[in-house]
Amino acid sequence: MNKTITKISIVQCNSVLGSIEANKKKILSELKKSVESGSDILIFPEMFFSGYQPLDLVKKKPFLEDIFKSLEELASEIKKYKKCVFLGAPIFSNEKIYNACLILKDGLVEIGSKKVHLPNYDVFDERRYFSNSDTISVVRLDGITIGFPICEDSWFPDVISDMKEQGAELIVVINGSPYETGKLQERQRLIEKRCYETELPIIYLNLVGGQDDLVFDGGSFVCDKKRKNSGAISTIPGIYKTVNI
Repeated sequence: MNKTITKISIVQCNSVLGSIEANKKKILSELKKSVESGSDILIFPEMFFSGYQPLDLVKKKPFLEDIFKSLEELASEIKKYKKCVFLGAPIFSNEKIYNACLILKDGLVEIGSKKVHLPNYDVFDERRYFSNSDTISVVRLDGITIGFPICEDSWFPDVISDMKEQGAELIVVINGSPYETGKLQERQRLIEKRCYETELPIIYLNLVGGQDDLVFDGGSFVCDKKRKNSGAISTIPGIYKTVNI
């Protein structure tokens, strides 16, 4: 691991479904807070920029175009702060729609990863709206190689192990995982297992708040490569935690 300390803010907050402008303002608000905290990187949950679940909204091309235009505007704002932001958003690429993790840095919008495993059970119907990625990749950022599996990708061993083989030194999982009784403990056991398999530290960030009949309970946490768990962040929206790597 690089000896340079990078400070990361895990921003566990509630997005507004379909309101690109409201979600953009939330990111800028958290960005201003990061100046005081001294964070280098801010991470937001799965599909944060559009709200989750966006359902048929992602089938509307003008909506996707508005998202990308707003992301470009946001990237320009972020550049002024000399920070880096990771966030989830739907993207249109090669005539397909993906659930993606994007990197906004130096005025640019880049793809960190696209979701490989699409849940299609219970409250999820992602195969109806998204294409699954057939590639797994990692990103080199400020001297650290990072892998970005998205939610369901962490429930299977292949994605994170592949990222490990590609040189990942840190795993960041962004999630939109709804509340279920005992689910927080199940998530923690799962991530501890992935840490054991790969000997990598993992940041697990989950959405918080509500959308229609779904309640997202947050409970984000960090596990080091020895499976030591930081403990879950409160389920209160807007609470966020900083970690050094």
